[in-house]
Amino acid sequence: MSRETRTEGSFIEQLTGTNDAPGGAEKRVRISGYELWKLDNDGLIAESKGYFDSAEYERQLKEGVDG
Repeated sequence: MSRETRTEGSFIEQLTGTNDAPGGAEKRVRISGYELWKLDNDGLIAESKGYFDSAEYERQLKEGVDG
């Protein structure tokens, strides 16, 4: 019996919430992105790189999802 060892992984994520930080505009945000992982020999995450549209996120913080 052989065991497959994975060295990389990925997943898609979606963040949904409200900008209620001090000075925030109380606007709803919804942003999608993804993570790419490199795994070590034990299958643990050794490196993680995330990607999302930062300009769209900043816009939503000020104007909201539908702004």
